[in-house]
Amino acid sequence: MSTLTTREMVALYGAGNSPAIIAKQCEIGHAGVRTRLKNAGVVFRKKGHNRLEVDYLAGLNLREIAKKYSVSHETVRQRLKARGVQIRDVRGREKTTTPNEEYVVSIQIPRQHATMFNTLFSVFGAKQV
Repeated sequence: MSTLTTREMVALYGAGNSPAIIAKQCEIGHAGVRTRLKNAGVVFRKKGHNRLEVDYLAGLNLREIAKKYSVSHETVRQRLKARGVQIRDVRGREKTTTPNEEYVVSIQIPRQHATMFNTLFSVFGAKQV
């Protein structure tokens, strides 16, 4: 075993390794690793699912990760999405969101109901043409 520098520990943690895994590579316990990381200004990840994120960002697809961890690809997708990871489409491209489309609807409103409909239009952001 060798002792790692704090800089090396920070790099290993940034690559997705947990303090416990880093501790196995050096001569201190995982609590000592956490203390060094904290003193170096590292912001700790939420527990769990970080391996999924690291694998996904490394290029594995949802089904490959699901097989690796014996879970469904939908579970992987949901957990990645919960962590704010942008999900790629089936061809490996990042999904793009389409802007809200504008719809034109033509309705005739009796004059006595015009005020009520004008209020509804303003509440829902509709425009009169």
